[in-house]
Amino acid sequence: MRSRELLELAHHHPGRLRVRSDGFCCRERDDELGGKLDLVRSRLATLAGVRSIHVNCTSGSILVEYEPGAIDPNRLIDAIALTADLEVPDEEVRARRVYPAHIAIDAARSANSLARELTGGRADLRVLLPIALGGLAAYSFIEGKDRMPRWDNLAYWALSLFQTWHGDEIADGKDARP
Repeated sequence: MRSRELLELAHHHPGRLRVRSDGFCCRERDDELGGKLDLVRSRLATLAGVRSIHVNCTSGSILVEYEPGAIDPNRLIDAIALTADLEVPDEEVRARRVYPAHIAIDAARSANSLARELTGGRADLRVLLPIALGGLAAYSFIEGKDRMPRWDNLAYWALSLFQTWHGDEIADGKDARP
């Protein structure tokens, strides 16, 4: 017995609900998928409070715009899952799921902790990355290597990152040290 594909909540804000499933991803010419999506659209259109339904086959998502208070968002999710024969994952399945963004965030946090440790708490990546980009800008200006980004781009990135990460301290006139 094959397990059913999962339907996952991608985003919800009252009035807007986006769900995703690999089962909604388009393949070159997939009449079965088109029929499934038509069924989901038809089913959702019969529910009171649903304003519009947008399907994105590239990302495998369905965006439902609805009237908050007129229909429960969980009812929308259940209707989509039931109509498309998809499974809604329980908490245990969601906890085991690996998201690339979470891996990148954890790696950045680890690198930031390491930077603080190596500098004795005097600097973190908010300071060190703009300094490194500024140093690369100077090197690119002096050496003029073809394989490096232009010095003015590197200088812009250094300044932009520093201002973005230290905007509050700059505006308040406070010291930017961690």
